[in-house]
Amino acid sequence: MSVPSRRALLRAAPLLLVSSYVPAAFAGSSLSGDYALIDPSAQRKKIEAAIDALVEDMNVLIRGIARRRLKETVVAAVALRIDVGDAYITIIEPTQPKKRAPADGTRVRWENDVGDRVTIQMYVRDGELHERFRGQGNRDNVYRLGGSGERLTLRTKIFAKQFPRPLRFSLPYRRA
Repeated sequence: MSVPSRRALLRAAPLLLVSSYVPAAFAGSSLSGDYALIDPSAQRKKIEAAIDALVEDMNVLIRGIARRRLKETVVAAVALRIDVGDAYITIIEPTQPKKRAPADGTRVRWENDVGDRVTIQMYVRDGELHERFRGQGNRDNVYRLGGSGERLTLRTKIFAKQFPRPLRFSLPYRRA
């Protein structure tokens, strides 16, 4: 076996650096894993209270419809499986079709369990997983791991032109 010359090594060095680069946001993300919702009944009550506060400021004629529709569709997933890969991010919840989108934030079409068609976008920035839904209503989810990596917080903002303000809530999960 021959030993490469110094000149050959210097010419190859830039290629080695480029070929070994993987964006830190995607390389073996610590966000990947299985998670369980902490105290599901308390979290459901928290979401219902946020919905009730939001619809209180709505027109009395649509308040009941909005409350019913939001309570039917805004449901906390009792379990999550997150897989952050180099090319794709996948999120699996027990009651929803699998969500899979390019890790670079490219938007893709997705249909939820009740047939609503939206576009989704997923990307990791500053250690947080961002998941954006755009359609008739809009939803932004931000997943962030706690210091030890055992607790995940999901911050949600749901907004639509019919809302007087965004619906916001956060949910705690623990690594399963």
